[in-house]
Amino acid sequence: MDQTKELLEMPREFLKDGRQFLTRCSKRPSPPPPTSPEKAHADDDDPDDAQRTSASSSASAKPSAWAS
Repeated sequence: MDQTKELLEMPREFLKDGRQFLTRCSKRPSPPPPTSPEKAHADDDDPDDAQRTSASSSASAKPSAWAS
């Protein structure tokens, strides 16, 4: 009698698990969170890039000969 009861319960468990599986698999993946340019640059550990950035910012602070 116990085996019969187990066999009767199996389809219910299967349907429950199958429904959860279908729900999980049919969801669209969420888009990745947006990253700001400042945060992306702050995470960069390339020392050459930091030197290029400081050189370009100091060059832009100087008046250009072509600006007349």
